[in-house]
Parts: sequence; structure tokens; C-alpha cells
Amino acid sequence: MDQLNDLFSNVTNKVLILRSIERIVKRPQFEAIYAAATENEKQKVNKYIEDGNKEGLLDWLHNQKRKLLGELSVATLRRKASILGIPFYNKMPKSTLLSEITRREQQETIF
Repeated sequence: MDQLNDLFSNVTNKVLILRSIERIVKRPQFEAIYAAATENEKQKVNKYIEDGNKEGLLDWLHNQKRKLLGELSVATLRRKASILGIPFYNKMPKSTLLSEITRREQQETIF
């Protein structure tokens, strides 16, 4: 009976992880980031999903978002920082803007 309970628990945990991954990939933000990814990056994502590796998927998303933000101009980053309510955004260099925007977005949106 213990084996059966362990099996049931294992299946339940896997289902919960896959549902969590499903919620991530259904978001428009994921779709946009995935569309901009290289074929190699898409293969990585597909492997994370097939393996049920939610942490790997979230790390990939974080890195891709940071890379996309890094391509924006300082003026665009400052507008984004203003919208997010980041104080003193107009005096920050690009690297600080990137860090603050990333931090604020992580606080507001948990993937």
C-alpha cells in the first residue's frame, strides 16, 4: 500500500509541475520571448518542458528577458522605469536601470 501511495504522490507532483509549466507557456510574454529565440534556444526550452524542468525554464526566461532589455536604449529603459515607479530612474546608468527593472518585474510578476 505504501508503494501505491508513493506512486500516486509522485504522479500528482509531476502533474502539478506540468500544469505550472503550462501556465508559463500560455502567457503572451512567454510567446513573445520564445518567438524571438534562436532555434538552439527553442530546443533548450523544449527540452526543459519535456523534462518537466520548471526551474530551467524560469532561468531561461529570466536570461532572455534580460538580454532583450539590454537591447533597448537608455531613453526607453527610463520610460519603462518610470512606468514601474522606480525612483531616481532619470539619473541611473543603463546597467542600473536593467537591474532595477528586472528586479521590479520579478516582484510584480512571478513566472
